[in-house]
Amino acid sequence: MKKTIYFLFTLLVIISVETYQMTNTIDLGEGKIFPIGKNDIFFKTTPILKSDKDGNVYFLDNLAHSLYKTDKDGNLQFSKTNQGQGPGDLQFPSKMDLTESGIIVWDFNGISVFNLNGDFDVRFRTFREPLALACSTDTVYVVERNNKALITAYNYRGNILGEFGKKYSINLSLYDDPKISAGADLMFHLGNLVFNNEKIYYISQLFGDIFVYDNYGKLINKKEFENLDIASKNKKAFFQEGWKHNKIGININNRQFNDALWLDGDLYLLAFKYKDIKSEILRLDGQTLAIKSVYQFRSIDGNAFGVYYFTIPDITKSRPLYVSTYDFESGSAQVIKYDFKK
Repeated sequence: MKKTIYFLFTLLVIISVETYQMTNTIDLGEGKIFPIGKNDIFFKTTPILKSDKDGNVYFLDNLAHSLYKTDKDGNLQFSKTNQGQGPGDLQFPSKMDLTESGIIVWDFNGISVFNLNGDFDVRFRTFREPLALACSTDTVYVVERNNKALITAYNYRGNILGEFGKKYSINLSLYDDPKISAGADLMFHLGNLVFNNEKIYYISQLFGDIFVYDNYGKLINKKEFENLDIASKNKKAFFQEGWKHNKIGININNRQFNDALWLDGDLYLLAFKYKDIKSEILRLDGQTLAIKSVYQFRSIDGNAFGVYYFTIPDITKSRPLYVSTYDFESGSAQVIKYDFKK
């Protein structure tokens, strides 16, 4: 990290509220199943997806304890399938990010770094469970469970560089069951982190809020959507009703946004809709966070599917969109490829 992070408080923060409207809606058309199966790879769960500037795609399968890389045509470049605690082994990996030279993965062993060919480099342990992760070439940003600050910054030796950001205030009196109150921080702060060399974006998965920090850890922008259906229901359930008064129960699977990425100066958010064929990707202006367009998915062969993760390679020609899906008819996880147009 080139700049030292300090605790900073600012009196001037841009806070914007926008009413979500279906303007400039784009139909993504028909997608095709990405042929990673020709390598005899079958996912045990919906894989986390990342891609690099050469169009290669990376897949992280939590239940298979596996990491794969293919080229743009689905040809396997490497696979890491060793479950264990040794160097380069994986144990239920659940977070991944890419830099220009490396793959960063969090699992039960800690945070492991591989080069883009899959060779193991280094691992360091954190004392708290990461809820979100993003990386630069020299810094790992993590949202950690039960940490006071929202974001912790580590170097690749595992040393803490700084902490910043304020977490949501939780009224624990609404969560009087000890088993529930112990997990309240996890429920409230599930999210995604995105780093774009200048700013760090934290996107709440349950509540849809976006917090933007500069490289010094200063909050410089905040975005709230006024009428996102899932986020509005979650805010009422979590902040007002809690576990005691919410008759239908609190469900962390009802997430407003499940994934996010930065591309060409814009922030893309995957609106996750469980068992809804019209999952969406919102494209936001990277500076103002105003919605520029909304991309909608269709069903595949008439079957409903849930979209969990996505990636768009930063390439100039024939830019594809890959999505990690679960087909509710067949009960299988698969990756779908679309032709993507801005």
